[in-house]
Amino acid sequence: SLFGVAVYFVVLSGLYDAISTGQRARGGLATGDVFELQWENLRQLRIVECEHLRLHTKETRNALRKRDIKTFAEFHPIMMEGYAQRVPQLKKHADHEQKMKTLYIMNFVSGFWAFGNGLDPNKPGSVFLNEQNGWQAPPESIHTYVDARIGCCTDYAFLAKYLLDREGIENRLTSIPGHIFNEVRLNGRWCIADATVNLFVESSWEELHGRKKARESITVLMFPIGTSLNGRSPRYRSVTEQFRLMTLLRLANQPVNLHATTHPELPSYFQ
Repeated sequence: SLFGVAVYFVVLSGLYDAISTGQRARGGLATGDVFELQWENLRQLRIVECEHLRLHTKETRNALRKRDIKTFAEFHPIMMEGYAQRVPQLKKHADHEQKMKTLYIMNFVSGFWAFGNGLDPNKPGSVFLNEQNGWQAPPESIHTYVDARIGCCTDYAFLAKYLLDREGIENRLTSIPGHIFNEVRLNGRWCIADATVNLFVESSWEELHGRKKARESITVLMFPIGTSLNGRSPRYRSVTEQFRLMTLLRLANQPVNLHATTHPELPSYFQ
């Protein structure tokens, strides 16, 4: 099962130690008790597996190049051209337009780049520094974002924020140690929209940490990650699914060392 794989991965990745150490310190629990607690926390995630939206980012890239766009403002309407066609799918998971547009933008950005380097995963893998550009930072421009084939969580979050801003959806960047993602305010409540792992969580990160021990279930909409659907594709990265499993564990267990959040501003070159 998904949760069985998740627990297995956390043991291998070292996150198990990070979480369990904090839980033992807070509650005086033995290792076996910590494992059971983590399992119970994972079961409180109500994961809804959603169908692939098939946004054809390759065709969008070609359209962007043909039109020779010069600004992020020109990028926005081209990216949104496919929204109307996806409304019937999006209505299965959203009851108003702002949420549907949020899910659309999250899915689009999620499939726009491969996550991290493929040839050398131990080196940086972002729009500006990756194996395809020889780790030589190009100019900060829309062309760099469109031409890049590799991105990191910062790139996903920045682009998603810009697009959400253009759609008039209240949102913020949320940074925790080792990761950055978006949160959107829908119906008066902050929710996580993490394009890196294509997860929408009906809770903010800070709200997750503020929950009492006896918590209600947390709904997580889990969309397929386009770059992980085909293991033979050059864009495939096994680390993407591993990072998603780690994210689910973080959502469920809220490690103390990941509690602190900041809300940085979007870089000026997006303006």
